Amino acid sequence: MNKCNYASLLHTIFEVDERETFIAPEWENSLDKIISEIMSDYGYTCLITRGMPDHIHLLYQYHLNMEVLYDMLENIKKETTKWINKQLKNGNFLWKTFTPIFILDNFSGGQYYEKINMQKEIHQKYAFFEEYKMIIEDNALFDV
Repeated sequence: MNKCNYASLLHTIFEVDERETFIAPEWENSLDKIISEIMSDYGYTCLITRGMPDHIHLLYQYHLNMEVLYDMLENIKKETTKWINKQLKNGNFLWKTFTPIFILDNFSGGQYYEKINMQKEIHQKYAFFEEYKMIIEDNALFDV
């Protein structure tokens, strides 16, 4: 009989403070590299990152404790903030302090991989808050 691995996947959204549109499309590869390297340093596997000018989605495998997860996410915020502020040359960029984390099973994770990969197409139809509400409803966290 085959053994099944039901490792959880996590979906995290970093939102730019004040909903500003700071993130330039040409930064996507550099930010992806920074985020993936930090996750790897903490023992996580980043599956995909995609973003828009005002937020970034991360999908990654979870296998360590929550304290390590918290430290990793704070470090990603710190390092990407430094990098973005260097690009802007004005030092005004900040992430929102609240960072939602959605726990997904492998089936949902596959669906979210596709949704995250299609961010630009999704945001041609839906505003961020509409997308966010759909994510909350899909994950049954609470009623909005």
